[in-house]
Amino acid sequence: HRPPAGSSPWPPRPYMRVLFPRLLLCALALLGGAAAEEPPPSSPPSSPPSPPSPPSPPKSPSPPPNPPPTPPPPPYAEHRVAHLSGSLLGTSQGHPISAEAVASTKHDVYIRLENEEFAAHISDQELAGALAGQSTKTAWSTQVAGAPVTHTRVSNSTIVVHVPQLKAYHIDDNENIKVSLPPGLLASGGTNPHALPATPTLHLRAAYPCAELSAGGCGACIEYNDPRFNHSHTCVWCWSDKRCLPLSDQGISSAQCSGLTVDSCGADPPDPGGGGGDEPSGGGRDDP
Repeated sequence: HRPPAGSSPWPPRPYMRVLFPRLLLCALALLGGAAAEEPPPSSPPSSPPSPPSPPSPPKSPSPPPNPPPTPPPPPYAEHRVAHLSGSLLGTSQGHPISAEAVASTKHDVYIRLENEEFAAHISDQELAGALAGQSTKTAWSTQVAGAPVTHTRVSNSTIVVHVPQLKAYHIDDNENIKVSLPPGLLASGGTNPHALPATPTLHLRAAYPCAELSAGGCGACIEYNDPRFNHSHTCVWCWSDKRCLPLSDQGISSAQCSGLTVDSCGADPPDPGGGGGDEPSGGGRDDP
């Protein structure tokens, strides 16, 4: 429908008066929301930034872990001890044994070990060398080293050394012997090359009590054998030569007594017809 000529092309209508203001308000509201979404300009910093903190020192390295505990030593590695005892170590009264006793009769030496054991196989010759030890004289070492020394094993830690009569043993001064067990005699010898010193030291007196009792006669000679004294050897009286002699394991030779020997004293001399046996009692004499 076109408007009549001479009239306004789009005459205002009543609803336009209401719609137009509302459209204007909507446009303004949209413009205001877009302005609110823009971020405000940043303000300049009030103070300069603090310098960066220095780097922390490096941490000390952690200690190494504890080493594993040291394994305990073998039972015979430390505090090894060798004890000597027996008739060669002295009399029951605590006196050193006399040279006369060594030359007259055999003796036993007990060797007892602590924290150690004897080797499975023991050489008698090596035992003799150990007993020869370190001596202040040469008489003992010479006699023992060449003697037929033997032994008996009591246990793995105890042996008995049998020392025969050393008939040629004679000293004019006291002799002291330090016994030491070589590694070859010990169970630890394969790993421990050190010898084991034995205690106590062997003391031998340059004393000949039977010979010294000759001046006292038969009574003094035989009295020496009293069991209460428990001497390491005994004496016999050579009736024919009026001499007191040590009773030897090898007997009494004619060089020591030309006649009969007795082990008891009587008013009358012994009957020569009843003597001549191996036993000194009653007047026997042993020829070499």
